[in-house]
Amino acid sequence: MNLVRSVSLFVFCLWIAVMQVSAKYSPLSLSSREILKSKCADCHSSKAVMPFYAKLPFVKDLVKKDVEDGLLDFDMEKDLNDIPDKDLDEAKLIHLETSIADNTMPPLQYAVIHWDKLLTKDEKIVLLKWINSVYKLKGI
Repeated sequence: MNLVRSVSLFVFCLWIAVMQVSAKYSPLSLSSREILKSKCADCHSSKAVMPFYAKLPFVKDLVKKDVEDGLLDFDMEKDLNDIPDKDLDEAKLIHLETSIADNTMPPLQYAVIHWDKLLTKDEKIVLLKWINSVYKLKGI
């Protein structure tokens, strides 16, 4: 009987956690944040795990500079994670929107090696819809 109660309590707590996250973020927001995490975190997250080649002498400085520059433009840990849509920085959203529309991210030297990090047409549509929904939420 204790096992059943423990499992029931665990499921209930998990359900509460899911409900809190979904109340904070719309499905469109959750999808967009997941796309950004999977496609952009290598250079735009201070918690990114560097690839093996980032330790090579002739590549190390280039990777370090790319990540430093990326974090200056958009740091997912500071500018996105745990921040409700209505509180996102307008300038960061405009920069993100422009980067998507102009196809300037990821940079060519990165995209050549990491072609799987290029945004698909559908991912761009989702992100742009999300950005526009945030603008509406903010009254912009």
